[in-house]
Amino acid sequence: MMRLNDRSRRAASSERRASARAIVRCLGPHDPRRSGFTLVEMVVAVSIMSVLMFGVASAILIASHAMPQANDQNQLIRAGALAADELSEEVRTALWFIEHTATAMTFTVPDRDNDGLPE
Repeated sequence: MMRLNDRSRRAASSERRASARAIVRCLGPHDPRRSGFTLVEMVVAVSIMSVLMFGVASAILIASHAMPQANDQNQLIRAGALAADELSEEVRTALWFIEHTATAMTFTVPDRDNDGLPE
């Protein structure tokens, strides 16, 4: 009876080792057949990355168009100075002030369209 038990133990042990080797061969990192990505995996990955990159590029493009274009710094300074000059001229020629707060000013100026009423 001992002899049969030894044989069955050896057979079971050998069988377990063989199945473990087969699993390691198929799933292990040293298997040269499984060391890379398949073509389908690469196509899917590249497709997903392309969609993501297109979305990011579109967002950057839209954001860049939303920003004002300051091509000429001197032109912006001149426009600001002209606006300040026009406002100071309006205040100088004002007939009376209706409202004057820290953030707003309402006033009337002399007639400009020859209708006889102040503007």
